[in-house]
Amino acid sequence: MNLLYTTIDEGPLLSDAEERISEWRQRNQIVELLPPERLVSYLHFEISSALALVDGIICDANVNVVLMEWGRPEYTYPLLRALKLADAVRNLPEECAMRDGRKWKSIPFIIFVNPMESDSTRDYGQNLATILAPICNRYPSLALDRIRQCVDTYYDRLLRDYQDAGLLIRFERGHAQIGPALKKHDTIEESAYYYAPKDCRNNKRWLTVRRDNEGISYDIEMLQQLLDRNANETEMQAFFEEHPALLMDLMLGIPVSHKPNFARPRNYKPDFALLPVLGPLAGCGKTLLRGSEWY
Repeated sequence: MNLLYTTIDEGPLLSDAEERISEWRQRNQIVELLPPERLVSYLHFEISSALALVDGIICDANVNVVLMEWGRPEYTYPLLRALKLADAVRNLPEECAMRDGRKWKSIPFIIFVNPMESDSTRDYGQNLATILAPICNRYPSLALDRIRQCVDTYYDRLLRDYQDAGLLIRFERGHAQIGPALKKHDTIEESAYYYAPKDCRNNKRWLTVRRDNEGISYDIEMLQQLLDRNANETEMQAFFEEHPALLMDLMLGIPVSHKPNFARPRNYKPDFALLPVLGPLAGCGKTLLRGSEWY
C-alpha cells in the first residue's frame, strides 16, 4: 500500500509512530510524511498531488489529551483536531484527484486515537474517518492489517463505482483489471470515487489496479518465466505496463511508461520513469529505467 502519514502534533514524530512506520516500510509498504498544516493545502492546491498515487491517509492523534500548564490542566483535543482535518479532506472539491482519477476526498482516512478520548467523540468521528482501536497503537502489524482491511473495502467500492460508470472491469488470476476502454468520456466525467479529467492513464491493454495473494504469486511466476527465457524488451515492457504494482513494489515509486520525452537527445524516452508516490514533491523522480537495464 501507498500511505500518506501525518501527525496532530507539529513537532517530531513520536517514538511509537517512528517504530510503526519503520516496521511498515520493512514490510514493503510505501509511507510518506506530511505535516498536518500542509496536508489540505497539498491536496487542494499543489500540482504534485495530481501526480500522486495514495491508498489511504493515516493521521496519528495518539498524543496527550491533557497537558499541565502553570499547574492547570489544559485539554488538547487531539481527536477533534484529527476529525477537523478529516472533515477538510472530505470537503475538498470534486476535481482534486490523483493521477489515476481517484478523488482525494473519497480515500480512507484512518486515525490512531489516545485511549483517554471519550466514547462520544469516537462515535461522532466514525462518520468522517476510521478510528482504530487503541490496541493498534502498540502493535504495528495489527494496525497495518486493520488499515489493509479499510483499503480493501475502499477498492471494492471503487471497482463497483468504475462499473457503474461504464468502465470495463475483469477479474483474472487474482487481478482486478481495467480495460483499454478507459477514457475521459464526456458523459462519464465523475462519480463518487472517480474524476475522469484528472486520469493520466492511457493504457492500450488491460491494466491491473488491484491484486490479491494469488495475483502476487502469478506476477512473480510470470516475471521468472520471462527472465528464464530471456524475454525481449517489448515483452518486458508489456508485462510491467499491465502489472505496474510489481515494479512499484521493487522500486518504491510510481512507474510511468515512456515519459518524459526529452528534447536532448531528441525523442529520448525512458521505458519507465519512477516518481515518488506523492508526486514530484521533493525532486523530479527517482530512477529512469532503460530496456537494457532490466534486472
